[in-house]
Amino acid sequence: MTNNELENIDFNSLKLLKILGEERSTKRASERLYLTQSGVSKSLKKLRAQVNDPLFIREGNFLIPTEKCDRLLAKLPAIMEALDELYNKSNTFIPSEHTGDITIHINAALSRPLMSLLFTKLNEAAPKATITLHSWTTDSEYKLKQGIVDLGINFYPLDVSKEITQTQIANPKYFLCCHESLPLLSNPKPSINDITQYPFVLTQMPDFNREQNLLFNAFSEADRAPRIIVRSDKIDVCIDTTRQIPSLLIINQMTKPALTDDLRIIDISHIDEIHPSSVGILRSYRTVESPYYQWLNQVVIDCIKQLVR
Repeated sequence: MTNNELENIDFNSLKLLKILGEERSTKRASERLYLTQSGVSKSLKKLRAQVNDPLFIREGNFLIPTEKCDRLLAKLPAIMEALDELYNKSNTFIPSEHTGDITIHINAALSRPLMSLLFTKLNEAAPKATITLHSWTTDSEYKLKQGIVDLGINFYPLDVSKEITQTQIANPKYFLCCHESLPLLSNPKPSINDITQYPFVLTQMPDFNREQNLLFNAFSEADRAPRIIVRSDKIDVCIDTTRQIPSLLIINQMTKPALTDDLRIIDISHIDEIHPSSVGILRSYRTVESPYYQWLNQVVIDCIKQLVR
């Protein structure tokens, strides 16, 4: 199917295809579109006839896209953006009138209190929108390219597709965090040897925690391998573990406001081998000029800078 053929399909059918591609379920698609499940099935039948392809093959409770459907889904973000510009001749975005979804994926190590701050700011500006703030996962890059996720927040730079643009936003400081009773606090400038006497708690998503990788590289170079007692993508679990067990948690400047009163910060800036990563925003290159994405980008930048100033 050519781009022209795809553009000839009505907007509602394109939206249906996009939602089905994201949800892989007529039931969940019907819930997002506020339609009956039979209504979604009927519309899908019509769409199949239009493109002369089954589009999705049912396997158990899931819909698996056909090869042709995958090609269509890859083209949809650009087509939907073109239609948005066609129907919005002023090419402006008014947050207070936005009724769609706002979806952001955030590295777990950066999520608290950034998620709460983002929700507050986005809800204030766009009260009619549905806001989804989700941890960065291994499929976040794919969802950014497909337009399923509007924007990602992660360490900078990442090794991602050229279809994704990355913008460096901030250079937060990094610290170790521990309970106020930990003896290590009596040492104003602990060495790597001092630090690795204690077990570590890690907030971790696969391949995306650069500041932790860099610190552990420094440990390896010093021939010190600390014991890891917890790995979790839930920052609350990591904080609670650090409060209960004598251990160290690697945090960044953006996370400091989330710490409880019984936790303390250990400065590690004197350890020359550690060079923490920056924080950046990731977007599909197709969205760079969109007024909606420019607005969302600025909201995120303001929130991040509020936490690192």
